[in-house]
Amino acid sequence: RIANVEYYTQLSLLETQTQNLQIQDAQGFDRFKNGFIVDNMTGHGVGDPTNLDYKVSMDMSNGLMRPMFNSESVQFIEAGSDGSTITESKRANSNYQKTGALITLPYTEVTSIEQPYASHYENVNPFSVFTWAGSVTLDPPSDEWKETNRVPDLIVNQQGSYDTLLNTLGNPNLESVEIDTIWNEWQDTWVGTPVETTTQSSSRIGRSGGWTVRFADITNTTSQQVSQTRTGIRSAIVPQIVQTSLGDKVLSVGFVPFIRSRTINFTATRLKPNTKVYPFFDNVAVASYVTPTGGSLGGDLISDDNGALSGSFTIPDPTSNSNPRWRTGKKIFRLTTNSTNGETNVETSAEGEYNAQGLLNTVQNTVISTRESTLARQTVTDTQNITRTSTRTTTEVIQWIDPIAQTFLVDDTGGVFATSIDVYFKSKDANIPVTLQIRE
Repeated sequence: RIANVEYYTQLSLLETQTQNLQIQDAQGFDRFKNGFIVDNMTGHGVGDPTNLDYKVSMDMSNGLMRPMFNSESVQFIEAGSDGSTITESKRANSNYQKTGALITLPYTEVTSIEQPYASHYENVNPFSVFTWAGSVTLDPPSDEWKETNRVPDLIVNQQGSYDTLLNTLGNPNLESVEIDTIWNEWQDTWVGTPVETTTQSSSRIGRSGGWTVRFADITNTTSQQVSQTRTGIRSAIVPQIVQTSLGDKVLSVGFVPFIRSRTINFTATRLKPNTKVYPFFDNVAVASYVTPTGGSLGGDLISDDNGALSGSFTIPDPTSNSNPRWRTGKKIFRLTTNSTNGETNVETSAEGEYNAQGLLNTVQNTVISTRESTLARQTVTDTQNITRTSTRTTTEVIQWIDPIAQTFLVDDTGGVFATSIDVYFKSKDANIPVTLQIRE
């Protein structure tokens, strides 16, 4: 009863506001109002959902009407309003800066640790043993998208009174008939600390490039507890004459099983110079889908004098049965001199990770026609706890790699943001790069 009082009071206020609204003609006289209707925008009872031109969506929680829409995943692109390229001066004028793939507020650098003295120099590669372990950068490194699968409309045609509906259900004493619950998206409310577990299989002895090496299978498993909540509107039929279209109903939300077709640009560095490599994606040979920069589709991939190589890899359409397809998730793009992607007899190799995740929404338009019925709505909340787990197994080759390391201690409260490091060499090749890493 209180809900009905609030409903009709709201409609009365809307009618009063409309009645007092002044619409004047060219001479300044109020125009005559022949009639009007009011709608509090909490449902589709006033409109005609069966009309083909009825293309609106209702925000039942806030009492707002919006155009009909589709939810899509949009990739973030930094560009001007006219599509122009953003320069450093434009970023400075907009009070932000870009460092690598990060966009932050402007910051200044201060020296945290300084050690300008040296007693002697040390060769980065004192024993002249080259392993040529390269790296691959993918652009884009990931892909996230949404797909919608629409099934035929569900028409519930109930000609007759509300009692007819109750008799059909076999329970004439029902005070209401629940229809469905329209849910919003799941929202993360709490994310636990990732827990990483590393296991190593028993090692085995083999040879690679004339060296005696030891192989071992390393399995990294990362799990993270996540608490999620979502809100929704629960709908039910109560006695009153009404004809209602429930609109689109999400029947299920699942993951797209296969990675969609997309072109990925790759750049490899620190490979062995002037060496031919073979591309593999998740251990599948993909040479016929790779185009080297300046070359043709399926052309040979050969590093330059500096050990650099670039090109593009086009993931084939998974809907074609003749094409290879890969399950969504994290996949490894690998360049190697071994034509079968074996771990032995490898002169040089490089790997990059690609992550693809798609959501599939299955929706259905539901139309219910009832007699002596009205739609009552109630806000509901649902929670769930999930565990996100990812597992990756790699085979590592233990080789004669002897990096130079220097230990330092950060004793500042809260730590520091290390934005740059100055390293001094007595001499260094102008083209072959040196990798510098900070490890904890």
